[in-house]
Amino acid sequence: DDDDTRIKEDTALAVLIFFTVVWLASFGAFFRHINPKYIKTFYSSQTAKECLCEIFLNSNTDEQKFVVFKKHKSYRKAVEREVREWVKKRWDRWNFDDPSWFVMNKVPLDMIPERTVVRRGGLLGASQLFKDHKEDNGGGGASRGGDGKTVIGGEV
Repeated sequence: DDDDTRIKEDTALAVLIFFTVVWLASFGAFFRHINPKYIKTFYSSQTAKECLCEIFLNSNTDEQKFVVFKKHKSYRKAVEREVREWVKKRWDRWNFDDPSWFVMNKVPLDMIPERTVVRRGGLLGASQLFKDHKEDNGGGGASRGGDGKTVIGGEV
């Protein structure tokens, strides 16, 4: 009986050592072949909120910055003022150019420039436009005029 137990212990130890070596080799190969700029993501203590704010502040394009609206509003709290200024500055351009990444109903109503809200009959009118468009078109997207341009927003 002791011999059988000893063989099972030896086998278990050999299997454990084998899989430990395979795991270490795989882990080493992974880090050897990963793009070096991503290695820091495995040990960074940066929170998701901090990461989102950093992306917003360091991005070069509006499309990259627009990711700030894909997460809960609490994630952008630290850069709220900057986001509001950016939206105010770029709103008319987005409505005129109508880039594919610009999803109007992702922008909170309280961030839409006042001149746009006033033209739409106040917040209630603007929110109803979003609601109507969502129901008519299966959700999401911007409301379009007959010429294909976005209706809410800057002069089109």
